[in-house]
Amino acid sequence: MQDPAKDIPERLGGQEFKTESERIEKAYKIEEARAYAELDAFAEARSFALYRENGHLVFTLLGDKGNALTEAEARSLPKERRVQIDQAEQELRDEITRFLDKTRPMERVMNEGLATLRRQIVKPVLEREIQAIRIGLKKQIKDSVKLGAYLEQVQHDVLENLEWFEVSDTDDEARQAALLTVLARYRVNLLVDNGAMRGAPVIIENNPSFRTLFGSIEYQPEEDALVTDFSRIRAGSLLNAHGGFFDAALARFVDR
Repeated sequence: MQDPAKDIPERLGGQEFKTESERIEKAYKIEEARAYAELDAFAEARSFALYRENGHLVFTLLGDKGNALTEAEARSLPKERRVQIDQAEQELRDEITRFLDKTRPMERVMNEGLATLRRQIVKPVLEREIQAIRIGLKKQIKDSVKLGAYLEQVQHDVLENLEWFEVSDTDDEARQAALLTVLARYRVNLLVDNGAMRGAPVIIENNPSFRTLFGSIEYQPEEDALVTDFSRIRAGSLLNAHGGFFDAALARFVDR
């Protein structure tokens, strides 16, 4: 059995995914560039220079010689010219809004296409691993329906978080930490394991309390708060004795 945590990034970093993802991104960039060129021409016709800055569209008023005008220079223009500039600026803002209304759906289509491609590339890996788990646990699991439902949930969740499995050259430590957080959700918290026993369990509880009898949930400090999750649930004596025998000194039981 291969390691999905290793196999999935290899699939997402492979040539098949790279070629198809580049095709999807190129199709978006061509359409977006065409729409941007039209917007840029619209701005230039109204004496504005348009450019991108930190993901935003920014424009600057140009003078007769094509130089960018300062705010003071713009205020010193004749009143009639300032009125024309205000009108042209509003027209450009409206055109920018139309540009964004046009390109955002295009970007959404691209992202959906990339997400679908990731799932298509990775799904065979997950199906292979899940089938191996089913076969390996076939004789041990009595409720195969619940196991199947759980494995389907795991597969769905992995496919919805594939961005954490992608190979990246930037901030690799942060990506690895995020990947470990995602993988932690798929671990099983085994409360009781009597698989090695030849007979029924026999539990004697000499110091019974609510915690020792019924189990507990452990916490750990994190950023000035106590946090926990399903992996910190601990079994008590009653659960450990399930299917066997249990004896406790009830006279000394104290509800803590």
